[in-house]
Amino acid sequence: MALTPEQVLNKHFQTTQFRRGYEERDVDDFLDEVVAEMRSLIEQRDDYLKQLNDCRASKNQTAVRPEAAPVARAGDETKLGGLQAKIQDAERAFKAASERAAKARSDAESAERAAKERIERARAEAQRAEEAAKAAVDNTALNDAQAKLNGLNNEVAQAQARLTKAQEQARSAEEAARAAETRAEQARAAQ
Repeated sequence: MALTPEQVLNKHFQTTQFRRGYEERDVDDFLDEVVAEMRSLIEQRDDYLKQLNDCRASKNQTAVRPEAAPVARAGDETKLGGLQAKIQDAERAFKAASERAAKARSDAESAERAAKERIERARAEAQRAEEAAKAAVDNTALNDAQAKLNGLNNEVAQAQARLTKAQEQARSAEEAARAAETRAEQARAAQ
């Protein structure tokens, strides 16, 4: 497929559902097309330049040398500014994602500490209830203590479930930070 400037200007990418930005695979595929087309154009230019120089040599004229830098066209600076703005946006998104990941990690650690404290308190209360139950001679007191022990055991199980959830959230936040860092590095590399 021959890539035209209009196609580049009019290209739209799918937006993602759970984060701000474009679908990385769509952007990468499109950039691969741009690179292939640019390489093809450069090869074609070099071939034309060789043909021109061969023709000039046959007429005893001096050869045309390729320019060291591409000729700037109208709008190139605007496009460069747009690319730089996109890179800055990617860097800001990476920074925001890193901050969110750090906050999520901190929140998860706080939740983990709180869950551990609740577990320890529940265990201590369960231990006291069990000791009280053993000391009680009355069946009613023993039944009440057993019920309280069961309730405390349930609290321990719930606290452990919250701890597991907090650890999973911390892992997810770290994965999101790594993904944002990869996108920012790719944006820098594209510059």
